[in-house]
Amino acid sequence: MGTLIAVRIVAFGMLSGGVANPVSQFGPALLAGDTPFLAVYLPAPMLGALAATVVINHHTRARRADR
Repeated sequence: MGTLIAVRIVAFGMLSGGVANPVSQFGPALLAGDTPFLAVYLPAPMLGALAATVVINHHTRARRADR
C-alpha cells in the first residue's frame, strides 16, 4: 500500500498537489477553480474497489472450481 501511495504522489503530485484523500483535494480545488484533475482523485477509489472486487470474485470462483 505504501508503494502505491508513493507512486501516486510521484506520478500526479506535481500536476494536482498529491493529496491522498479525495475529499481533501475536492474543497481546495473547487474554491480555487482548479478542477480538471479532480477526475483523477474522485472516481479512483471507487474504480479501485470495483477492480479489487472483480479480481477477488474471479479468484474465489477459480478456487471453488478446482475443488
